[in-house]
Amino acid sequence: MSLVSGTRCRSTRTIVYSAGIVRRATQGMLVSRRENVGRELFTVDFDTGQRLILFAHEIETHERGAGRGLRRANVRSTLGAREASPR
Repeated sequence: MSLVSGTRCRSTRTIVYSAGIVRRATQGMLVSRRENVGRELFTVDFDTGQRLILFAHEIETHERGAGRGLRRANVRSTLGAREASPR
């Protein structure tokens, strides 16, 4: 799976932030990815107009499998062993 700008994603849970709420399964697009203190953070533009910086467990990406239609993949599962290492 590719975690590049423009990848479609959606929220895995309801996200409450200072200006409102993003409901579970709200569709969006990855804008950027960064690391901060060993954590992966993703900027997401949601189709409902919000732009938020989220942790990997708060979003899942969509990709098209060969002949299988839409497949979901949690972003955390794509980060590899370095995400699982103790801090």
